[in-house]
Amino acid sequence: MHGIPGTTTFAWPGNAITRQGLPRLQAYGFQFARRGGLPEYARETGLGPAYEPGRDHPLLIPSAAIPRPGFTLAMFVSAVSKAKDGRIAVLQFHGVPEGEHA
Repeated sequence: MHGIPGTTTFAWPGNAITRQGLPRLQAYGFQFARRGGLPEYARETGLGPAYEPGRDHPLLIPSAAIPRPGFTLAMFVSAVSKAKDGRIAVLQFHGVPEGEHA
């Protein structure tokens, strides 16, 4: 689906991975990695860009939304609406339940 093979390895190494971390992910054989939203948007908003295959590096996949306290349905709709014209809206949810993120 979307050019992603079924036997893909995927990493989620944090919210601020940069190109300097790519050799390590590649050495472990990862093909895709979610890097979160940084540095494109401030942590407070919870909204970021959609992933654009062919443009964005597959080991630096951004999160279109990182819901946190105060995140509204309108913000969710805004994030999901970015999934068009070949873009993929990646939504990042933290541990459930874990107390810090209601």
